Amino acid sequence: MDVACSEKAARAKRHHEYIKQYRSDPAYTAYENKAKVFRRIAKGGVPNSNSMKKYNITEKELNDLRADFGFPPVKKMMSLHLRNRTP
Repeated sequence: MDVACSEKAARAKRHHEYIKQYRSDPAYTAYENKAKVFRRIAKGGVPNSNSMKKYNITEKELNDLRADFGFPPVKKMMSLHLRNRTP
């Protein structure tokens, strides 16, 4: 039983090092975070305007992805309009 536990711990450590290496790359981290936003959209969620701006997600992309998964389109988001206002 101790051998099985130590093998499992060794695999976990190798996996942790592998993930740590990839997450040290900012481009990969941005890709991973954008994928999270897309997964949430695919489940019916609507990202906030900061996420849309940060990951360059257009309203068309948002609505196309929602349509692919059977969700209604999002009409103009008030926060997107407020972001572009000048005082």
